[in-house]
Amino acid sequence: METQEINLSSSAIGSDSEEKTSEGEGGEGTYAASLNPKYTTTNQINIQPQRLKIVNICETETNIDDDEISLSNIEDDDELSLYDRDHTTLALEYRELSLSKEGRQTLIELNAVPKLVLLIRNGENEEVKLNALRALFNLSVVDESTRKQIVSAGAVPLLLEAALEANSAQPNAVGTLANLATESDIKLIIVSKYQGLKPILSLLRSEDATVKAHACRALFAIAANDDNKLAIAQAGGLPLLLECMGSSSVAVQINAAGALANLAIHPYNKPKLVEGGALAIMKRMAFSESDKVQRQVARCLFALAAHTENRKHIVESGCISALAYMLCIQKEEVQRNAAGALGNVAMSDEFKAAVVDSGALKPLIMLSLSNSESVKRQTARTIFTLSAKEEIKARIIEEKGLPNIIRLACSTSPEIQRDASGALANLAIGSENKDLVIKCGGLEPLLNLLRSDQSQVQRQSARAIFALAGSNENQIEIIKGGGVPPLVNLLANGHDEVKKHAAGAIANLASNYPKECAGAIPILLESLQCSNLEVRRQSSRAIINICPEDAGVALSVSRYVGQNGEKQRLRHDMRELYRETCIPSYSFGKEEEKEAVVIPTFYDLKLVLRNNVAVPCHSAIVTARSTVLKKMIDLTTLSSKAYKTNIVTKIYLDWELSHPILLESLLEYLYTDSIKINSSRLKSAELKGELLLLAQRLQLPRLEGLMSGIKRPSSWCYDFEAFSSGINYGDITIYPTAAQKCRKLSPTRKTDATIGCRVNRCVLLARSSYFKALFSHPWKDASSGVLHLDCAPNILQFVICYIYGLHLPTLGEEDWLQVLEAASQLNLTGLARLAESSIVATATDLYNIAAHLPFVDAPILKLYVIYNILVNDLDIYVEGL
Repeated sequence: METQEINLSSSAIGSDSEEKTSEGEGGEGTYAASLNPKYTTTNQINIQPQRLKIVNICETETNIDDDEISLSNIEDDDELSLYDRDHTTLALEYRELSLSKEGRQTLIELNAVPKLVLLIRNGENEEVKLNALRALFNLSVVDESTRKQIVSAGAVPLLLEAALEANSAQPNAVGTLANLATESDIKLIIVSKYQGLKPILSLLRSEDATVKAHACRALFAIAANDDNKLAIAQAGGLPLLLECMGSSSVAVQINAAGALANLAIHPYNKPKLVEGGALAIMKRMAFSESDKVQRQVARCLFALAAHTENRKHIVESGCISALAYMLCIQKEEVQRNAAGALGNVAMSDEFKAAVVDSGALKPLIMLSLSNSESVKRQTARTIFTLSAKEEIKARIIEEKGLPNIIRLACSTSPEIQRDASGALANLAIGSENKDLVIKCGGLEPLLNLLRSDQSQVQRQSARAIFALAGSNENQIEIIKGGGVPPLVNLLANGHDEVKKHAAGAIANLASNYPKECAGAIPILLESLQCSNLEVRRQSSRAIINICPEDAGVALSVSRYVGQNGEKQRLRHDMRELYRETCIPSYSFGKEEEKEAVVIPTFYDLKLVLRNNVAVPCHSAIVTARSTVLKKMIDLTTLSSKAYKTNIVTKIYLDWELSHPILLESLLEYLYTDSIKINSSRLKSAELKGELLLLAQRLQLPRLEGLMSGIKRPSSWCYDFEAFSSGINYGDITIYPTAAQKCRKLSPTRKTDATIGCRVNRCVLLARSSYFKALFSHPWKDASSGVLHLDCAPNILQFVICYIYGLHLPTLGEEDWLQVLEAASQLNLTGLARLAESSIVATATDLYNIAAHLPFVDAPILKLYVIYNILVNDLDIYVEGL
């Protein structure tokens, strides 16, 4: 038997909420991106590549007579006391030696650092201190050991003191502190032991651009420590650094922007910087003539965009266009951080379109061909995230992005492989691009990635194959390419998130090529015991497709699957109820409404507009979803008389609507929590705006979000739970016929053999073909308002919870068998499959299970029992098998 394509990944992902790529912070070296929720890795920038250039900013060579100062004059300096020669000469000698690499090495060999510190502390005049500070400044660039020696010699407090003196030595003192702060332990010493933060911050107000540049550079390095990030902000450093961005000195701009970028990595500072006006400044500086400034600006925006609330401000401030501009700067560090920032903005679904509209898509696609792995890594991540949105898929294809993404999938980097295969999976979901991915050569790299040892790469490549296998034409190509063995291997050895996609791919392939997938049967049967429900569902599909005759006749294991499979099924059923009840059968603009065609959905309400347009609906559903509508409708009166008299109550609405599609769309939302049937008729901005106002009037925040492009949480399941809890609002009662004492399974409802369960016919017939057939005929049970179900009270309660989409209580194996019997009786296919998978996952008594098989619709369970009988040589008789 064939089953329909069921893509577990039918909700295209790219952003691990159902699945989203994680935010990067813009740190040096690596970015943070993962399909696994929220892992971030950032290396702070200590700006060492720029240090040597800045070191000599205050230093010029002094012309000295070679006879007066030479290496021979200080060969025995290890034995020299400061008092063996005058301070002035010694400081000048050390300063001159420090100007060259060879001279600095000589000074280190002569252990000159402690002597320079003594000269700074005890020098007989300002010239001695100046030359000693300059020499120490130049020595501080040598290596980590020298910097630690400078600190050990007690230089830090002297440097902090000298940094506050406005003289020619000041830049050297501040510059030395900046160089020392590049070491992780020294930056803590400066801040914690010597309270150096306050004096360094005060230097940001200096009128000397060189001093200010060194102070910014020191903060740039100090801010690479997480504790220091918070300390700088709390000491008032954020506004001072933002003010420095307005300096005319490029050196100040570079280092201030670098410090702000490091500070922006701390969660506390992200909103503070935005509130302080950082975005306007970063937008302006993104167009700097210095690519080093642009690099730090891109880093800062990368980090700020990791904060969800900041993304809206980044888009509204125009920074999104600045980032798109920086993608075209021919410097890989600028490109990498700009692409990462755009990827973070695109993590929020409502801003994906803004990223594309900014003009970023084309340069992103071009950057996928970059020679830089780090640039390609960020580019792949951002394209993956963008590809989650349906309309952007078409833009990616139009911009010739598919071949480039396939090239990314051939990368040797696991991160790029993961994001590229994830983007291909997103593009392949739906019917438009499946064949195109294969034609462009995407199959071979995806099949290769199935063999990766990285679970995230396995997951995304299996997703992609799952989606591609939904096309009949692609299935044979996947099988010829050797796709089945690696899929079976993933099903046997992968993580649950990998297994569910692998099983789904096998199920799709087996719909037309069952023999080629037959070797997967043992692993599929083992997978029926997996704790993950989706793995069991997809494995069940695969088994039914491979062995339709042995497994029994089943129209489908599940119509809709996914992380919220049963919620999707409920949504589908309610959409069908809406379609059968509320689809218009009237003439717009007539004085008298045209009587609706009689459809057995038992609606009890018509909403009538000013122009006499009337749409039928169910009062219980409408009032459960909108408190405003509930106040307008006397629900108790409706429910008490509608069933017996078939009265349809008209509620006249004082609404001026330009088109009846607005009322129909409102009702579709109330029934299904979405607008799909009417979406094609709601394209004009005027209609969307009118529906937005109607949503505000009825206090429906999620509908407001749907109309304004803002994602809002759903209250749909909560509303339905409240809907089901009001027993006085039901129009029919179901009694359990079993006499055992009832167990209370829900805080909102009690049942026993005498009270029964009050329910709504409209929901029963929407969810079960059994009830739909029952209520469509004039049988006694259908007309009396009372039904009896042959089960125990707790099983009845469980079935009703399932029908209404409520939380399902935990059951044991015996209870699950009774649920399976009830589901089979009521033609609740989804509940039957759920019961089957739960029984298989916890099976302990095969004899008892076998005894129930003749009375239930359970093809997978039957196959599981037969398999265990044969493998374990069990003496079990199964009637009818």
